[in-house]
Amino acid sequence: MAANFNRLNNIITEISTSLMIALFSYTAVTKLIGHQTFFNQLKDTPFIGNYASMLTWLIPALEIATACLLVFKSTWLFGLYCSSFLMTSFTIYILIILWSSDPRPCSCGGFIQAMTWTQHLSLNIAFLLLGVYTVFISYRNKKQL
Repeated sequence: MAANFNRLNNIITEISTSLMIALFSYTAVTKLIGHQTFFNQLKDTPFIGNYASMLTWLIPALEIATACLLVFKSTWLFGLYCSSFLMTSFTIYILIILWSSDPRPCSCGGFIQAMTWTQHLSLNIAFLLLGVYTVFISYRNKKQL
């Protein structure tokens, strides 16, 4: 029974990690390809508009770095922490936009840009929970060894 549970957790971990690598790689590349659009949308965003020129490079760089950390076993756990931090930050940003009186266009790229703010919030929360659960699984597996 424990072997089946461990195998299921390993499958969840692999799927979770693969999804996060795909998400961060995809969003970074779409932001870089549409750099000017990303910049224009960020500069019109409350609270962060003054930092748009820096953030248009920093955010994709952090997303690419996080995806790379998730690829390698030696940096995988740190990558999970980074992905949880990024998803928490992006989720807080979405909540601020939703609570503000004037929703703005999404500064994300690709299919995510086509989502409503509520759908985007749901996606972020799902990925955040997936990351936290994966960290929990990894600690639980280490305790069992």
